[in-house]
Amino acid sequence: MNRLHLAPLLTLVLCLASAANAAPTWEQIAADDRLRPHEVKLLKDATLPLEGPEGAAGSFTLKAGSLAAVDSASGNSLTIRFPGRVTLPGIDRKMFAEAEAGPDGRAGRAVLKDTVRVQIAGPDGEPGPVLELKSGGVFAASAVSESSVTLALPPLSGPVPWQDTNVLEAAIPLAQELQQDLAQRAENAAQAAQEARLEDAAATATAVGDDPAKAVPVETITVKVNTSKTHQVIEGFGTCLLSWNRDIQAFYQTKEFEKAYMDDFGFNVLRCELAPQSFPEPVDKPEDIKASKLVMDNITTTFIQFAKTLKKKNPEAKIIGTVWSPPAWMKHTNSIGDPPLKAGNRSGAINYNTYNNTQNYVKKEFYPHFVQWLVETAKLYEKEGAGLYAISPGNEVLFTQWFQSCVWTAEDFSTICSLLDSALEKNGLGHVKIFGPETMTGHTFSNQPFLDVLLKGKGGKALDAFATHGYVDGIKGDAKAESSYEFWRLIEKEKKPYWVTEGGTGGHTWPEPLNGTAAFFHNNLVFGNASMVVPWQVVETKADEHAQMLLTGYTKKSHATMHYTRFVRPGSTRVQAEPAQGTVMSSAFIHPGHGTTIVIVNPRNAALTVNLAVSGKAPASLKMWRTSSKENTKEIEPPRRAGSGWEFVLPGNSIVTLQGS
Repeated sequence: MNRLHLAPLLTLVLCLASAANAAPTWEQIAADDRLRPHEVKLLKDATLPLEGPEGAAGSFTLKAGSLAAVDSASGNSLTIRFPGRVTLPGIDRKMFAEAEAGPDGRAGRAVLKDTVRVQIAGPDGEPGPVLELKSGGVFAASAVSESSVTLALPPLSGPVPWQDTNVLEAAIPLAQELQQDLAQRAENAAQAAQEARLEDAAATATAVGDDPAKAVPVETITVKVNTSKTHQVIEGFGTCLLSWNRDIQAFYQTKEFEKAYMDDFGFNVLRCELAPQSFPEPVDKPEDIKASKLVMDNITTTFIQFAKTLKKKNPEAKIIGTVWSPPAWMKHTNSIGDPPLKAGNRSGAINYNTYNNTQNYVKKEFYPHFVQWLVETAKLYEKEGAGLYAISPGNEVLFTQWFQSCVWTAEDFSTICSLLDSALEKNGLGHVKIFGPETMTGHTFSNQPFLDVLLKGKGGKALDAFATHGYVDGIKGDAKAESSYEFWRLIEKEKKPYWVTEGGTGGHTWPEPLNGTAAFFHNNLVFGNASMVVPWQVVETKADEHAQMLLTGYTKKSHATMHYTRFVRPGSTRVQAEPAQGTVMSSAFIHPGHGTTIVIVNPRNAALTVNLAVSGKAPASLKMWRTSSKENTKEIEPPRRAGSGWEFVLPGNSIVTLQGS
């Protein structure tokens, strides 16, 4: 489409407004996460400042027609980034007033004496930005010799007016989606207002939340469970561990932690980092990599120690391993991270089909070495009594980070999964599953093309389980039902398990956990049909969204999580429960030994009367546990029998688990 036709079309979309169905503004469109990964083409030249480690160091110009990635957006502009890794090798040493290498392989410091102008290559060899490095500019030097200096430049990014790009092509369908979203929000607001009126009507009764046992219901809702309509089988729940905090590592070795992880939370899964430090020195031949030669570094030791404890108590426990980075020597960067991103602890991303903005990936000649290292790591875990249930060759394969990370295009990830599958089988480890690609759950725009390529290759057959992470961007948690459903829609036809192997789970202060960790488990289980849910961490020193408890003990978030992880046992089958969203969030499970388990979340302020109807094979009786503002997974009075079902009061801002056989 011609851009001259796009602008009036967007205006038309934006002007379709009414009181009930307001149109989104450009500011709302620009703030939407779905715009961020869009690759735009510049319609005009853009000259932007270049920042060095000590301030302004020059400028760069992107010519009209250049492609750039969108990092962020505002109402007036887009922050774009040139999608190439920028190093300038071989600049004459005489051009610098001073230049010195850094200690221990770190970047050094270089100060230009003269202004330098250079054009660098863009993706696929096309002309890239024109750089002007000013006299007196300070830069990071990745290499310094007597005759030349190699500069490592920061990412080339900066703001441009959105109308100077072709971003409108992405904004038109986005405007239509957001218009529907605004209409839904208006409907939700009206429903919330109605609920507020109901709460006001009950204000003369006991204050909701002051004493959950005395909460006065203002509405009746029917929850229907059909044990004959079955879905996925649950494999279990768990977390990863920290390997860089001594206090937490010491806690991992206590009986208190063992009880917390295995009994109170009921976790049966442990996600381990398969650490690159375990084989730090390069070898010529893959067969020179042996389990007996792997180093028991701090990371490997931390995970194997607790994995052994978990397997000893629960032989059916599942130990899954993820590679954040292969050993550094196998990668183009010769580093476990992405060195150009270290300044400012930054992140980057690739498209599914190109490495055009990073060198943080494995050299093809070392694919056999990488696979052999994984096989020998699996042998080590097995020898130590902590055999791996599954291996992921790559953590967040489209994200490159300053810390341990490694990116994979879809084609190369497919290749490595196929090679790993063959090697595991050849070495008597065919029982070890392969999972991935551990991308962001809600990033359909990048997940779909990645999966299309992966599944067409041999790696599609080798992959035993799909896995994603519940984040918006790798840090901020994503517990939305829409994200889970959209990913499940992409993989449903493959008839393979879906695991959520990392994610943020919201705050610890009540009632935040109801829309945080409870929503994370509920939406992944119900709308994503996930059979394994593994948030990022179990314990942290501060109350953030990345852990389930604190080093000082349990929080309200801990107890909300336990309503799922303690009661929904491995081997359970999810069955139909309604409503799954709306006034309450309902989910239900059946297990041959533990009977029927039903979890109901009321994230609203108003108390409800719940009429529970179970069809199919109904339990004879039910026990009930509740977490509210005053209670922590407390077993309370069982629900009352009401005809062929049950009835009970569900206080505002509470979660209950019912179980019976």
